Amino acid sequence: MDYEQLLNTTFQCQCGKTHTVPIRRIVYAEDALDAIPDTLAAFTPGRRVLILADQRTWSIAGEQASRLLRQAGWNVNHIILPDTDHGGSVCDDRTFDALNTQLPPADIMLAVGSGVINDLTKWLAFERGLPYAVLATAAPPNKSRIASNKPTPPTPTTKSNAPVPASKTPSPTCTKSASAHVTIGQN
Repeated sequence: MDYEQLLNTTFQCQCGKTHTVPIRRIVYAEDALDAIPDTLAAFTPGRRVLILADQRTWSIAGEQASRLLRQAGWNVNHIILPDTDHGGSVCDDRTFDALNTQLPPADIMLAVGSGVINDLTKWLAFERGLPYAVLATAAPPNKSRIASNKPTPPTPTTKSNAPVPASKTPSPTCTKSASAHVTIGQN
């Protein structure tokens, strides 16, 4: 089956359950980053975007996405999540609450990263009733990329407005301690 047939659909599965795929668009291309302004424009008439990234994903793709969006006439704000004492950013209630009280107005949110960044952006966008997009920067799972720890340029851009669980329960990969300090900027 072609994955595009599943986008933005609800279907009865062989497992007996009904599943919903709230993703409305996937862009998987070498120029996916260049397509960000047009991709976001397809999902909101407004031109205010909030980019959420961590320190690594901001340098890998966030700065470039911000520049491209500004050049296309978007009002761009960004939040760069710091690393915790244990490593990268975390998705938990404390981080969510700290971000939720500081968010500038936006018409759409853009996660630059995967995992924690995507989880937080999805959660924040859901609480605000906003669409969101993901500029995924995760490396493909192969030994050379995992061993090298070199930044991987973004590949797919996924557009979604998928809700998170209404209970606000973090995913099992989230931890219980996070820094409440974030860096917020406007370009």
